[in-house]
Amino acid sequence: MISARRRGREQGGRLRLLAAVTVMSVLGGCSLESEVPPGPVTEADVIGRWCGLPEEVVVLNADHTFAITNASASFTGPLLEKDGYVDGYRVETEFGGVRPTSLSGTWTLRVMETADGVSLRVRRIADRKVDEGHGLGLEYDDGWQVTYSTDSASPEAERYMTRCAASAGPVAGSR
Repeated sequence: MISARRRGREQGGRLRLLAAVTVMSVLGGCSLESEVPPGPVTEADVIGRWCGLPEEVVVLNADHTFAITNASASFTGPLLEKDGYVDGYRVETEFGGVRPTSLSGTWTLRVMETADGVSLRVRRIADRKVDEGHGLGLEYDDGWQVTYSTDSASPEAERYMTRCAASAGPVAGSR
């Protein structure tokens, strides 16, 4: 005959086991797994239209050209303030005081052990020919996202872009 005390321990053990299985089942269904990319990033993962706010669009074409339209001051700021250009000096002297909102050039996928990204070789800012480097980050959170730094002094300050809802064809250039 089993004592009441032993029966209580067995039932308590079963309840703890049931609770543990329930917790593991719930955790297994969480989005922790969805934040892990299905494999290394490929060019096919990044080719296309990427949208951000406010109405920024980055188009990475299969021929390795890119066009950016409606670029915000947050996007162009770090690019235009490189090499000591600050307080709008470059906008005033090179762009007649009007902040450019379009860029174009070529891109290359960077697959690295620590952080993937897209290297941009900027060939035009608005109508002005240039030859400058810039970069976009790549992060995975239920799909690839493009990121860019909004402050050259603080790389942690960044914005995210996701695939545009309706994908139109490639953009030949930008204005």
